[in-house]
Amino acid sequence: MLLDEVAKELVEMTSALVGGRTINIMNTDGVIIASTEYHRIGSYHQGAREALRTGKLVNIRKDQLEQYPGAKEGCNMPLRVNGDIIGVVGIYGNPEEIQDVAHLLEVYVTKYYQLEAVLRPRISESALRGQLLSCLLSLSGTALSAADTLMDTLQLQFQLYLHLGHQ
Repeated sequence: MLLDEVAKELVEMTSALVGGRTINIMNTDGVIIASTEYHRIGSYHQGAREALRTGKLVNIRKDQLEQYPGAKEGCNMPLRVNGDIIGVVGIYGNPEEIQDVAHLLEVYVTKYYQLEAVLRPRISESALRGQLLSCLLSLSGTALSAADTLMDTLQLQFQLYLHLGHQ
């Protein structure tokens, strides 16, 4: 899944951009899948679950921690790709003090995932086309069989035209 594949790298990069604050990324079950606090990975986060359910920012203040098992003080924002919520990003801190930073984090992480969603299929298709060309140039029976499978995958048809001219 796209969310899982880049989440760890993303929390480490974004934490550095926001002064070393704790950053978490949660999946659609409200489970922390990446965090700068490694011991929290795999734990449930009620604030993320609420952000998933409502599709809105969830601020958690210190005096609300009992209502949000697994959460700490901070802001939790849904991540959307093509209109679908794919997870939640959270940042630690007093929500009143970090509101602007939290919004910037939300925009950055969302755009990153949107870009990944667009580029990955293109990169994969390009790699498959490269494999196809290698198979076609090989001309062995096995390679041509693999080429046939690749053409099906890429939804391509191969037609060979021979032009025999007289000299």
